[in-house]
Amino acid sequence: MKYIDIHTHSSFNPNYLQILDYSYRPRSTFQPKAYYSLGLHPWYLKEESLTDDLQLLSDQCQVEKCVAIGECGLDKICSTDFNLQLIAFRQQVELSEFRGKPVIVHAVKASNEILEVRKQSKAKQAWIIHGFNGNGQAATQFIKAGCYLSFGSALVNPNSRASQTLLELDLEQIFFETDTLQLPIEEVYRLAGEKLKIEKSAILERVFPHFHTIFNFS
Repeated sequence: MKYIDIHTHSSFNPNYLQILDYSYRPRSTFQPKAYYSLGLHPWYLKEESLTDDLQLLSDQCQVEKCVAIGECGLDKICSTDFNLQLIAFRQQVELSEFRGKPVIVHAVKASNEILEVRKQSKAKQAWIIHGFNGNGQAATQFIKAGCYLSFGSALVNPNSRASQTLLELDLEQIFFETDTLQLPIEEVYRLAGEKLKIEKSAILERVFPHFHTIFNFS
């Protein structure tokens, strides 16, 4: 089994099973051998082009290599109008349900709103909260709502909230990522293993089955 990097902005590496992020780049030239996610990131939303961008996203996410919608979501500390973020996020959730693809969720200071959208939309597809660095209570709320949590750069700091919360969770509920971290995904697994006192390969063995279930990968 290859190490799974559920969300990364790095270049394609055939040694890993990666989902490359192409959020808000629907006109990009994609790496033909890579799996990727495609979405409208809340930082870059433009009201005047939203309809066209959503249509292009709907068209281009149909291809087999596009395995998830995102990253998309809500961010209360960026400059984008929050109502515009909500509109775009809800429409991408609808697209996720229509196309049968999971969502890679960007959530910054907006956990309650993310959970409310999940509840109101009655979404059935898996949502993966990327870059999770919340406490145990937040983790429990997301998991109960049918979400998974993805841990990455916060694990570099052994005293981060994510590092502490990791100890409280079942490995069947989580993923690992590099995002923009300049480290190989194996190192993220090693950091998690150090915290959990198990081998990184043992973590992968626990993560792979639910990865396969959500994405139907062999």
